[in-house]
Amino acid sequence: MKRTNRYFLFLLLAIGIQAPAWSMHHHYRLSDIVDRFEDADPAVQYEARRELATYVANATAPTEKGGAEKVTKELLGYLSDREVPEEAKKYILRDLARVGTEAAAERMYRIVMGRDEEMAELARQALSQIPGEKATYYLKRAVDRTRDNAKRQLNIRALANRNDPEMLSFFTEGLSSSDEVMAKESVYALERQHTARAGHVLQDAYNRKPSKAILLDLERAVVAQAVTDDSTLLKIATAGVDSANKQAALTRLVESGHGNSDTLLESAITGSDVRLRATAIHLALENGKQSLVESQGKNFTVNDWLIVLAELDAFDRVVAENLAQQALKHSDKSVRVT
Repeated sequence: MKRTNRYFLFLLLAIGIQAPAWSMHHHYRLSDIVDRFEDADPAVQYEARRELATYVANATAPTEKGGAEKVTKELLGYLSDREVPEEAKKYILRDLARVGTEAAAERMYRIVMGRDEEMAELARQALSQIPGEKATYYLKRAVDRTRDNAKRQLNIRALANRNDPEMLSFFTEGLSSSDEVMAKESVYALERQHTARAGHVLQDAYNRKPSKAILLDLERAVVAQAVTDDSTLLKIATAGVDSANKQAALTRLVESGHGNSDTLLESAITGSDVRLRATAIHLALENGKQSLVESQGKNFTVNDWLIVLAELDAFDRVVAENLAQQALKHSDKSVRVT
């Protein structure tokens, strides 16, 4: 019995001695990895990158209680050290984007606001991924305190990429901002949310006669939203500011069997927008409205046919060839060049 107790005490003592040693080795291993980033040999640097990624992955494994918090604190220490190679800091920032906690938010903000653009972009990406209110707060702060429009756009997009439902009101307000960058990026941000609520916000903003600065962006976003109603699509199809958006709205209305489909198609086929005309003809033929194309085609000039067939050939050569046969019945033989 005494021998068993002595063995047990010896085992505990051995573990006690080895624990600090393991801890020192664990810490030294990261130091060693970081130091190897200074090596001029690309192969050594490559191994250092792999070792750093492995170290962080192991330290934040599900079995490691509080692993992310510990690693974040550890990495931030190296990030603040002036003697740590810049290349190592870049990969530390990448790892913080993967596993960083709110404890890293303020430091990321300071790097974002710094002069090193590459480091700033990496820190911005980290802020867009780090969970919690602090990261959102510091990104908003970066938006408010950045005067360069290109950098402000990047900061706003990082905020949008957080895909935080709580940001709905922030970007809804941004749609009516006199700041063109904020207004345009608010359209992008709401698109990114991919929710019915965001879709309705975009549609409401479009129907309230938005500023010319964001009208095109807003129209494009609205026509792509699944929740956009037929009345708004009809408005875009008939009075949109962009041909591509008008085509998209017309396509959705015709394919959903809207009651005004024939009228819309006829108007588009006889209109001056050649791309919209080609789309309308294609839609009519695809949806069993061959007679509508034939009736309007009788009034086409040779030049009209040449333009329409060229446009159709770009996205459906079979339709273009079939339609060319009809064109020959109502035009001279020069149409054959298509």
